[in-house]
Amino acid sequence: MGLRIGALVVDSHDPGRLARFWAEALGWVISRDEDPEWVVEPAEGSREDCVVADLLFIKVPEPKAGKNRLHFDLRPEHQSAEVARLEGLGATRVDVGQGDEQAWVVMADPEGNEFCVQDAHSPQVRAEWLRRYGAYEPVFPGHAKPGDRVAAQPGRSPFQRQRRSVQSSVFDGLRVDDLCS
Repeated sequence: MGLRIGALVVDSHDPGRLARFWAEALGWVISRDEDPEWVVEPAEGSREDCVVADLLFIKVPEPKAGKNRLHFDLRPEHQSAEVARLEGLGATRVDVGQGDEQAWVVMADPEGNEFCVQDAHSPQVRAEWLRRYGAYEPVFPGHAKPGDRVAAQPGRSPFQRQRRSVQSSVFDGLRVDDLCS
């Protein structure tokens, strides 16, 4: 299939403030930093690079109104420690009618966009996730084949994210340098 999610777009009053919050919260990088659009994405060459959708913060004049129709569910290793860290970054706990018996904590970013911090996975599920996550090996330029992802070019800063030209071979009609752009 030739369709993938390139970015999740978040309307915001101050896109820079939200981009900085989410970059710090997720350990990602800001790859575009000028109004009206700021982009936050996984670091180039990371396991999430070109797999997880970027976050695009767009400046809009109107304030947020009502509960989000879409929100992030975050899964930390230690829920209480992560909630405290996110509060230190400017997130707040909010009540959207979830009740007191839930295993997750509902929070809002600095502009009031709700997100959930889930409880940690069970040890068995976490062990399987870590096994799969640890088995990932990036493909290095010059060794790509169909279906492989392309690793970052050495020496390129994640802040200088541009269309990559790691090689010009064509596989099944798709250029390798088109995979992550």
